[in-house]
Amino acid sequence: MNNKPARRSCFLIVVITIFLQAATAAASTYCGDRFAGETVRWIVPSSPGGGYDAYSRLIAPFYEKYTGAQVVVENRPGAGGSIGAQKIVHAVPDGRTIGILNGPGLIMAAMFETPPPPNPATAFTLLGRVVKDRQLWAVAADSKLPGLRALLENGQGRPIVFGTRGPGNLSFVDMVVASRILNVDIDIVTGFRGSRDDILAVLRGDVDAVAHSDGSLLDAFESGELRPWLQVTEGPIGDDARYDNVPWLAGPDGLAVWVASRTGGNVARASDEADALVELTGAGRLIAAPPGLDAALTQCMRDAVHAALTDPGFVAAAAKAGRTLDVARGEDIAGKLRSIEPEAAAFVPALKRAAAEYGK
Repeated sequence: MNNKPARRSCFLIVVITIFLQAATAAASTYCGDRFAGETVRWIVPSSPGGGYDAYSRLIAPFYEKYTGAQVVVENRPGAGGSIGAQKIVHAVPDGRTIGILNGPGLIMAAMFETPPPPNPATAFTLLGRVVKDRQLWAVAADSKLPGLRALLENGQGRPIVFGTRGPGNLSFVDMVVASRILNVDIDIVTGFRGSRDDILAVLRGDVDAVAHSDGSLLDAFESGELRPWLQVTEGPIGDDARYDNVPWLAGPDGLAVWVASRTGGNVARASDEADALVELTGAGRLIAAPPGLDAALTQCMRDAVHAALTDPGFVAAAAKAGRTLDVARGEDIAGKLRSIEPEAAAFVPALKRAAAEYGK
């Protein structure tokens, strides 16, 4: 196996990190001198070299800049991120242990698994969001399927067949819940090994569609292999022409409200469910600390994280490393996840029925 690309990626991150540490050596800090000379463990719930690790090593020198602490990145992979999450949630709440989480993955695992892993909506002190995931449905560029709105207007002749790895992953949640909100008749083929595997199944004609993040689908869009079919968002993803005339799910102009209005459904209910799905699947990569921090410590750490994530030097470094950003403050994310938790929990019965049907 050729590890040269991975080594080059790791080397680039190390070089950038050393440069940033030198460039940010002197700065005013939040939290006063509380962390001066202290070591802060930054837990990464995955192996070195992946996306969570890359973001963490890019952020670390800027968090040092705004706290005066020395950050040590500690990789704790395993159990779908649950091992790293447990390390954070059970740490002493003194600000000396923080880390990065897979928000949507842990939220869904907390609903499905027994015993459940810590739920980001309730179990942590959330300090900020690095990037928000944006989910899409996609079909082959030469698919005979019309646009989704046109298909719903004219009726379906047969179920839309989706491909995915299996129950419990975010793509499965997307296709099951969004199709229920929109009254789209679907079938699901499971057992694919990852995003490229099920994309190839679409190109072969084995399935009609896939559901993934925009990042996972970008190469297939740019190559002209796939076209977006539904934006599982509250509005247009961007001004890219490829998203022109592609409907989005949530919000007053979203497809959920349109379908409910057209079919005599409960518009408010459809809107709430669509909003909850968008927030759940888009929860993103979260920076978190243990529960139980005192109010003053929580506030200064949230301020320091936000300052680090919006520092022009960090923004430039993330862009240079090819990492997108969609930053939000910890208190805003915590409030939003708590507010959608009842709606998200209401998805579980449908997801469990789908898991029983398609997980065989």
